[in-house]
Amino acid sequence: MKSLSPTPINVQKTESFYGKDPKYPIKVSIVAHDEKARRAMRQALESSTDFVCAGAYRSGEEALQGMPRTSPQVLLMDLRKTVMSGIECVRRLKDLLPGLAVIFVDDLLGTATLREAFQVGADDYLVKPLVFAQCLATIRFAVERRRGNGGRTDTGSARGLPELDSRETALLEYLQAGLLYKEIAPKLGLSEPMLKKVQHNLFIKLGVENRTEAINWYEARRKKSE
Repeated sequence: MKSLSPTPINVQKTESFYGKDPKYPIKVSIVAHDEKARRAMRQALESSTDFVCAGAYRSGEEALQGMPRTSPQVLLMDLRKTVMSGIECVRRLKDLLPGLAVIFVDDLLGTATLREAFQVGADDYLVKPLVFAQCLATIRFAVERRRGNGGRTDTGSARGLPELDSRETALLEYLQAGLLYKEIAPKLGLSEPMLKKVQHNLFIKLGVENRTEAINWYEARRKKSE
């Protein structure tokens, strides 16, 4: 049978939290202009009992009308251009649903696009082709991180320094210690491609270009806190 997805979804069995944790299942909405992309993301969600699709919309306009009625916890936003940009849609949705966690999805996210995405409150991003386990893990990370922050997206501390989660802090510590990617990845429970994505995300948040600058930033921050 031909797959509904325009790109392959690598399906892997994952541990289910449904029935064990009252915080599950997680309600997720999807915005994607392309029908096949919507079906692919919905297929990923429905492959686990930990998630339920709270709506799949063709455009930002549809999402703005439908999502406030269903109150999802997470939005998967495909950034392919429609009448309303994904960035603008998220900006408006944040006013309607302040606790919404947002994960952008695109073929290739550039640095400028990522900066703009985080400025409007993005929690994370996924690059196509979607990998099943990575997609669901990213959603879980976004929800748990937001719960730990009382429903807020990290936008920085009172001193103007970016707030880091435990995974980002651990990554900086491992980079400072001189570990290689293949050594860091298993320590964080990530694949090497996923680790590089997390690092890319972190570098944008810190405003640095490379590993050396990230380490220097971390050392300077530690000195300030002493």
